[in-house]
Amino acid sequence: MTSYFEINYFKRLAKINYILLVIYISISITAHIIANRLSLIDGYPIISAGYIYMACYVLTDIFACFNSRRLVILLIFLEAVANIIFIVITNIINSMPYPSFFHHAQAYRTVFSPILVLYFANLIGTFVASVIDLYIFYYLYRVKRWCFTIASLTSSVFTLTLYTYITDYFGFRGSFPLHVWQITNINVITNFMTLVIYTLMAQILVFYLHKILNKTP
Repeated sequence: MTSYFEINYFKRLAKINYILLVIYISISITAHIIANRLSLIDGYPIISAGYIYMACYVLTDIFACFNSRRLVILLIFLEAVANIIFIVITNIINSMPYPSFFHHAQAYRTVFSPILVLYFANLIGTFVASVIDLYIFYYLYRVKRWCFTIASLTSSVFTLTLYTYITDYFGFRGSFPLHVWQITNINVITNFMTLVIYTLMAQILVFYLHKILNKTP
């Protein structure tokens, strides 16, 4: 018979999953929107998505702390679906006729048109990399019992490097053909730096979530 504690545990876990899924999808869509907006730090061009997208990687590891692999893969799939819905609607609106007094249609095309290419590059790189990362993390954290920070960073080293080069090259060679390798190399460094920051923050969150899920009434 299912105990009262187990019922409350899964109720709390469902609420946590809903909250984290909203944050996860919101960050992913935002990252796609701002990806083609380069910023400059000390003379180096930075892909703006690099500031936030590594949080998605860390969130999948947080999901894996409390959920089955199958469910986490479903959540990664939902992220891809949410992005394609956003992109399809955006491209439909961009292709619709507009009144003569609206003078900004080309600006919308310039901003949103490259997102479709970036999405398909991400679909190849991110989805495969996320699933591989998930299996490695799951083994290190759930089987080998490594702490969250070490397991998450270790699982991301290989997959992140592979994902970044695949995604950035195919995603940005059309927009920035003369600088695509420079941008990609810098983005690898940016991704690792932000990954460390988000992982350290996530360690605190995982500890807090464990307390919430395991508290007794």
